Amino acid sequence: VRERHAMTANDLFQAALQQHRAGRNREAAGTLGKALQIDPAHFDANYLLGLISLQSNRAADAVENLQRAAAIRPSSPDLQNNLGKAYQSLGKFDEAESAFRKAIELRPEYFLAHNNLGTVLRARGRFKDAMDCYRLALRYKPDFFEALMNLGTVQRDAGDLTAADESFRSAVRLRPGSPDAQCALGNLFQTNGDIEGAIVCYRAGLQNSPAHCNCLTNLGIALERSGQLEAAIDTLERAVAANPNSAEAHENLASALWKSCNVDEAMEHYRKALEVHPTPRLRIVFATLIPPQ
Repeated sequence: VRERHAMTANDLFQAALQQHRAGRNREAAGTLGKALQIDPAHFDANYLLGLISLQSNRAADAVENLQRAAAIRPSSPDLQNNLGKAYQSLGKFDEAESAFRKAIELRPEYFLAHNNLGTVLRARGRFKDAMDCYRLALRYKPDFFEALMNLGTVQRDAGDLTAADESFRSAVRLRPGSPDAQCALGNLFQTNGDIEGAIVCYRAGLQNSPAHCNCLTNLGIALERSGQLEAAIDTLERAVAANPNSAEAHENLASALWKSCNVDEAMEHYRKALEVHPTPRLRIVFATLIPPQ
């Protein structure tokens, strides 16, 4: 009887796997639930159900299923890596760090786990340890774009702008058309006062992704700083159109409109920024506005 049930559970798992590959995750989750009713200790069914929960932004459910799978097969580095991601989504950084370290212990060259561990350590303010993790990820996979971006970001956060510049330039060389890489390098140029260099980066990032809100927003800021107010307003309007829920785009558009004496429009975008992201700083800005003369 046990053998028949195990085979039936496996048949259901195979059906769920096909549903998952076809993008029918809700259906796959239902099929996996039936498989687990027959065989609660089916490793693959627990694992896949955990992955589907993680992909569906149900991190608590993901942890529950992945823990069950880990109890069955604790030696899977991929499972430990995904369990770490689920814990990280819940803000449980101690558990996430432990899971990522377990994945690395099981597979020392696991570049994805090194990168993910670095991200957890960065979130905890352990910048040096995070850099070490990203460098290890890059040792095992030198063309790992995400690790290069993460390394540059933590170097920037730690105040090492020279090292950050090198990392972001490496990311741009790896993917010249990446708006994220071009934007990160452009932001660094702005920080260093090279506005023209920043504008070149943002425009390069927008060539393949003309509706990239972050690139558009930062291009608008750079254009305003370079005295090109009309071009800045046009660019920031495109940023707001690309992402109407970007408080940063609304706030910077409001600032540019305010400087051009378009007070009513500026107030409208300040209100929208507050609606999207009602921070104390924005409340103070909005409350202390004085119309330009």
